[in-house]
Amino acid sequence: LQTQALSTATHEDRVQSELAALRQRADQEMSDIKKSTAELYQRQNLMLSDSKEEALAELERLRNRLSEVEKARDIAVREHMELATSVEGQIGEARSVAKIKTMELDRLHVAYEDAQSLNRQLRLET
Repeated sequence: LQTQALSTATHEDRVQSELAALRQRADQEMSDIKKSTAELYQRQNLMLSDSKEEALAELERLRNRLSEVEKARDIAVREHMELATSVEGQIGEARSVAKIKTMELDRLHVAYEDAQSLNRQLRLET
C-alpha cells in the first residue's frame, strides 16, 4: 500500500510538473502573441501615420494647385472682359465712322448728280 501511495504521489508530482510546464509554455506563448500583436499594431500605426502625412501633403499640394488655377482663371476672365469691352468700343467706333462715310458718300452722290444735271443744262444752252 505504501508503494502504491508512493507511486500515486510520484504520478501526481509528475502530473503537477507537466501541468506547471504546460502553464509556463502557455504563458510564454501568450506573452509572445501579445508582443507580436503589439509590434503589429505599432507597425500599422506607423504606416497609417505615414499614409496620413502623405495624404495631407498631397491635399496641400492640390489646394495650392487649385489656388494657382483659380488665379489664372480670374486673370483670363478679366483679360477677356477687357478685350470684349475694347472690341465692342472699336466696333462702335467703326460703325460711327462707317455711318459718317456713308453720309459723306450720299452727300457727294447728290452733289455729283447736281453737277451732272447742271452740266447737261449748260450743254443744252450752248
